Amino acid sequence: MARRSFLLTASVAGLLSLSIEWFQVYCHNRYPSTTDVVSNVTGSLIGTSYRSSYRQKMAASQPSRTITPDPPDRSLAP
Repeated sequence: MARRSFLLTASVAGLLSLSIEWFQVYCHNRYPSTTDVVSNVTGSLIGTSYRSSYRQKMAASQPSRTITPDPPDRSLAP
């Protein structure tokens, strides 16, 4: 699951970054850079890694909860 998440994140970040850099070709006073694409993809992978480790840590620290809540007080019910 983690490998799929990393691949999906890298793909989406790479496509978004490449489209932004391609748009800069047509903008005045803007210059596309490979460094920007690499930085964007690396940053997204770092964020995905952090999120994954945070979720695993939170799942391990939380006790299992019951699915249904306790029934309400029915002492005044007819």
